[in-house]
Amino acid sequence: MTGKIIPFPSREAAAARVFKLTVQGLNKHPAKIIEMRDRGKWAGYTSEAKAYELYVQASGFDEDPARYDEAGALYLEAIALDPELALAHTNLGNILWKKGDAESALHRYRLALELSPYQPEANYNIGYTWLERGDATQAVVWLLKAVQ
Repeated sequence: MTGKIIPFPSREAAAARVFKLTVQGLNKHPAKIIEMRDRGKWAGYTSEAKAYELYVQASGFDEDPARYDEAGALYLEAIALDPELALAHTNLGNILWKKGDAESALHRYRLALELSPYQPEANYNIGYTWLERGDATQAVVWLLKAVQ
């Protein structure tokens, strides 16, 4: 089973999907499903324990400018283990944005949204980037997506 975050509107919906997949026998030996949390809020599931561990470790560093490079490297390691780890793409985008690389940050936010369209933070960050660039129309489009 490839580790990935599965976007669902609620824990119950996610649990129902995992149960359905298990019952259908799509994976005879289901991997342990790890509940993803981002700053205390439910964010999805992954089956890649090491990717999740790296993600959590990086999350502890990504607010400290002196550790941006370290956090970025850990997010990249997590993504290498689980390329569909949308939250790692979003948080890596945040690091890149804070370091002044808006284009690379936008790329990461868009990747995250391709993997998990229900990420308000990625939508908000794209909107904020458009606002910073002076395009209020595009900013509003993305900011509205963040609150839907």
